[in-house]
Amino acid sequence: MRYGTLRPMGPDADGEMMVSTLFTANIYQLVQKQLGDLLNGQVTWHMIGSGQDQFKGMGDELKTAIIPFRKSTYQAEEWFALRAPLKDELVKYIDFTCPLVNVKGTTVPGVGTFVTHVPIPCKETYVERMVGLKYQLLPHALVNLQKRKPKEVIKGGFITSRAINAVNNDKETIRSLEGRRDCKVMTGFGSNHYKVEFDAFNHPYGMFSVMPYHGSAVMVARDAGGSSAKVDRPDYDFRRRFEAFQGVAKALRAYPEIELSEGVFYIDEALEILALPLMSYLKGGSAPPQT
Repeated sequence: MRYGTLRPMGPDADGEMMVSTLFTANIYQLVQKQLGDLLNGQVTWHMIGSGQDQFKGMGDELKTAIIPFRKSTYQAEEWFALRAPLKDELVKYIDFTCPLVNVKGTTVPGVGTFVTHVPIPCKETYVERMVGLKYQLLPHALVNLQKRKPKEVIKGGFITSRAINAVNNDKETIRSLEGRRDCKVMTGFGSNHYKVEFDAFNHPYGMFSVMPYHGSAVMVARDAGGSSAKVDRPDYDFRRRFEAFQGVAKALRAYPEIELSEGVFYIDEALEILALPLMSYLKGGSAPPQT
C-alpha cells in the first residue's frame, strides 16, 4: 500500500505501483479544478493492490473491454483512493476510490465511488431511483424489501421523512443525484475504447444512497465517468457529488429525525475500502479513518 499527497508525480522509485504517473497528474488537476475553492488542506491518496500489467495474453480481440460493477473482462488489480478535505460547514470531506486496469503502461479508470458522512441522524436507509424523468430518494425497505414500484411509493405518499421529501422536491439537489452509469474511455486510437459501466438498475443502492449509522448519515455516490474520459485521463464529477452530499445534509439538518442505530449496507469492493473504516470509527473507533 502506498500513501502520499496528491500532486503531479515523477516515476515511482521502487516500482511497487503500476498506475501511470499521467493518471495521477490528471486526477490531481481534476480535483483542483472542481473542488479547488472548497479544499481545506492537502488532498491525500493511496494505492491498494499488487499492481499488474494486464496486456499479456489478452489478444488483439480485446481492444474494447467491459469493466462493469462486480465482474469484469479485465480484473482490476489496483485501486486508487483519495481524501479531499473540505471547508464546507456540513460536508467536511469526500473520500473517493476507483479500480484501475493497467495495460502497457497506461491506466484505465473504472467506476468511481464517493463517500462522506455528516453527524446528523437519518430515519432509515434511502436509495436513488428514477421516477418518470426525475431521480428521487426512496426508502430501501419499500423498494428493495417490499418490492414496491418507485412510482407507487411517490404517488402513495409513503415517504414519511420530511428531510427526504424536501430533497425530492429540490430541483438542484435532485439534479445532483444523477450519476453517469456508463462511460467510454477512449484509447486515442480511432474508435477503440474501454467500456465502463455501473449496473445501477440491478443494484440495491442505485447511484446514490443515504444510510444511518450510530448518529450519523453515511452517503454513497457512484460515477462511471464522462464523455471526456480517456486512458490516463479520468472524467469524474467531484463537484456534482459534493453538491448532492451538501443538499441532502442541509435537508437532514433542517428536519431532524429519530434514527435507526444502523441502516442497511451492501458492501462491495469499493465500500470495503471506504465504508468499513468509517463504520468502525462511527461505532466507536479510536481515530477517524484516513483515506
